Order: sequence, then C-alpha cells, then structure tokens
Amino acid sequence: MDGIETFSASIGRRALGEVLSNYTEQEGSSRRPKSVDAADYIRQRLAAGPLEKKMLIEELAKQGISESTVKRAAEEIGVVSGRAARAHGPAIWELPK
Repeated sequence: MDGIETFSASIGRRALGEVLSNYTEQEGSSRRPKSVDAADYIRQRLAAGPLEKKMLIEELAKQGISESTVKRAAEEIGVVSGRAARAHGPAIWELPK
C-alpha cells in the first residue's frame, strides 16, 4: 500500500528476572535499570549484616524504586529472607553465606 509505513519488532526470549525496560533502553545509554541500582544498594547495606526487609524497601522507595523492583533485585542476588528471633518478628534480609 502506498503511503502506509509499517514495522515489526521482536523482543525475543527474556531471562529470568529481566524487566522489559532492559530491552527499551537505547544502545549507549548511560541509564541503568533500577533493578541493578537496587541490587547494588541492597548488597552495600547488607554487607555489614542482616537488616529489616521493610526498612530497605522504604529506603529504596525514597529513591524512586518500587517495592516489586526491590524484591526482584533481592531475588536476583540471592538474598536470604527470615524472621527476627522473636515471635511474629519482622522479616529480615541477609546476604547468602
């Protein structure tokens, strides 16, 4: 047809934990996916020892990173989740040993 321009795109297979924004970043872009920033932050904060999950999620929310992105990043780096030693204690995250 004259005058109608069409195109198609294929995303391909996504790796586990990879987000769609990873595919939409332009080549050479200096922006990093938020999940990478979240993973770096979590590693840094947990390096000294376990912390409350809720506290980390709140800290990253102040930086504009959603709870789902924080949880995905934690899963990708293998964060171990547990509970504080008291009954019904808060969820605790720590780096794998």
